[in-house]
Amino acid sequence: MKMSDQASPAPNETSAVWLQRHRSHDVPWLLQRWQDLARNCPGLTGGALLKVGDFEVPYFRHSPAPDRPHLYVSAGIHGDEPAATLGLLWWAEESLLDCPCAVTLLPCLNPWGLSQNSRYDASGTDLNRCFDDPRQPLIGAWDRFVDHERYDVTLCLHEDYDAVGAYCYELPGSDPGVAAGIFADGWGDLPLDLRPEIDGMDAHGGVISPRRNLPTTELPEALRLFGRHTPLSLTFETPSEFGLYERAKAQRDFIRGVIQHLSGKSA
Repeated sequence: MKMSDQASPAPNETSAVWLQRHRSHDVPWLLQRWQDLARNCPGLTGGALLKVGDFEVPYFRHSPAPDRPHLYVSAGIHGDEPAATLGLLWWAEESLLDCPCAVTLLPCLNPWGLSQNSRYDASGTDLNRCFDDPRQPLIGAWDRFVDHERYDVTLCLHEDYDAVGAYCYELPGSDPGVAAGIFADGWGDLPLDLRPEIDGMDAHGGVISPRRNLPTTELPEALRLFGRHTPLSLTFETPSEFGLYERAKAQRDFIRGVIQHLSGKSA
């Protein structure tokens, strides 16, 4: 494998050089990179939720040992948010082999949208507003995939063109304060969105923790997972008007922070 094929930067590679070779909307490249990882990472298994047009919607699972904390991570439900898919791949290339947690990974939920730089799927549907509608082919396949599964933490990776920094939605369950801890623990180069109100909700230090008036229809993935499949649901957002390198790196760093949290719980 050539270093130039990787999403993660080569040693001493500058962000400017990385930007010249990035392939953020190249879905065949992205899927091939994950297949390469599956071949080279012992214990990493995978398959497809379904096929949508020319593309399969992949999933992967990896566990270093029985009874490890279980993390679910998804990216790419909105195809105009490429730092999410790049950041997850960047993390996996660098850290999956040494990950102390069990992980379930859905690295590109909307491959058509990613290929077209579109929030929507080929039918014009915002898939992240219909996770309560199993009549949608992807949602039905996803429902069957997560049925009977329980995760210690779920993490949905996104971007926001209105944001002025990184932020996180945290549906707290029995374990509030995880995102704030990650942000406080030597957070990286991307600034936090410190506005007191984000997306019409109260925010504190880049964290939104809605506790009431949660929607009951047109559900996003994170809310469908919360309670039903996890006690702690996180949605991490990077500001899409910032540089792609910095956004992808922040996505990688937040995944690392969640894994450090889970590792500390299991120690």
